[in-house]
Amino acid sequence: MKRKIYFIVSSRAWGSSKLRAQQISDKLKGFNLDCQVICYDEISIIEKNTICIWIKFAPKELISLLKSSIHILDVVDAFEHAKKLINEVNFNAIIVNNLYMKNECINDLKIKSKIFTIPHHWDKDLECATLINQSQLNFGYLGSISSLKYDQNLLHANSLSQHQSVKFIDFEFCHDVTDTIRQGFHIRDPLEHERKSINNLSINFNCHLSIRSEQSPLFLYKTSAKIATASLFNHNIITTAEKSAIDILPKNYPFILKNSKLDTVLEMMNLIKKDFYSTKELWNQGLESMRQVKQNLCIDNIINLYKQMLDQP
Repeated sequence: MKRKIYFIVSSRAWGSSKLRAQQISDKLKGFNLDCQVICYDEISIIEKNTICIWIKFAPKELISLLKSSIHILDVVDAFEHAKKLINEVNFNAIIVNNLYMKNECINDLKIKSKIFTIPHHWDKDLECATLINQSQLNFGYLGSISSLKYDQNLLHANSLSQHQSVKFIDFEFCHDVTDTIRQGFHIRDPLEHERKSINNLSINFNCHLSIRSEQSPLFLYKTSAKIATASLFNHNIITTAEKSAIDILPKNYPFILKNSKLDTVLEMMNLIKKDFYSTKELWNQGLESMRQVKQNLCIDNIINLYKQMLDQP
């Protein structure tokens, strides 16, 4: 008899809850698997001998109530927090974002649990976004603007915001905030906006930015979400050689930065501008790679990794 699968989240409002829980759960149901997404306060409905996939966090006191279940932790972007928990709780399996994290679990943390590397798929809900001004080259950041005040999810954000070809879209509210930022708005201050529907999202750039310091946990442990999103829109991306990025992109992808220094980023932007408005040789090479990335990171392919994990004894 197949076990029921619960995806357990602390809040349904998080993006990771939608992508790594609800969308995966819905897809697995298509293979006749009994799946359900629940929050912590619904734990009491879980029967014995089930599979519990914890998204980002897993309170020990709740795990102790489910001793007959199989427990899998999907660390998403909370690996630093998860390290202590992994040493205290005997999870049956751990889901990580890249091979570097898998090797750290095995070689440094000496974890005996099974380790599965599952990259981030692109969000099918973003297919409704409208692409505008695509015949011109513009660079852009699509993500949480407010989060930039407490981490360096986009290194050099303040400096880059002053360049006319760089756009900023606050994904939490589906707003283009470029003009606000350029008019002297400090990018680390919170933004006040009325939330728009994702159906009203417009993307006015075609080269995404993912720049993270080599010394940061973001560089080592962040998901492949930025690359996945760029591939969905058939766009290119300038990225530092983050561990998830080098797992996904081919070695000859032309827009991987040699380091995270601002001068290096600006040099790459200038190289792309020169190429885009002449032969487009590098641009088209990048797009060819991103077409393959889009195929690799669609949920129809990623779901096979979940099925392989769930088929393990």
